[in-house]
Amino acid sequence: MIELLTGSAFGLIGSVVTNLFGLFKQRQVDKQEVTLRRIDLEAMDKEYEFRDRSATREAETALTLSADVLMKESFGHDAASYSKGVKPGAVGSFLLVLVDFIRGLTRSGLTIYLIWQVHATRTEVQGVLDGIGAAALDAGTALS
Repeated sequence: MIELLTGSAFGLIGSVVTNLFGLFKQRQVDKQEVTLRRIDLEAMDKEYEFRDRSATREAETALTLSADVLMKESFGHDAASYSKGVKPGAVGSFLLVLVDFIRGLTRSGLTIYLIWQVHATRTEVQGVLDGIGAAALDAGTALS
């Protein structure tokens, strides 16, 4: 009878110990799965950031290239001539050459005019500041 009781007790203790080790092992597996999922999420975040940066760079490159193409086409259009290859009469030829001449001077003439306007405005403002004795006035004080 004692053998029966001790056998049962040892069986019960063995079963409890096995279940405890199983529970401990399951907790380790669960922790490992959580860690692996966290690592997967971090890898996915990094991949998303890489793809986002790559797409942004590609968009900026495409925008720059399209701006370069537009500028090249603009310069090509500016170099175009209305009087090339056209054989109108004397008055027509003169008018087309005159149009080409005016077109050629427009951009450079406008640039020179605007630079002169900025210089004249600056000179006038400096004269007003000198006139009121505020030559050492900084921009922040002048605006307030």
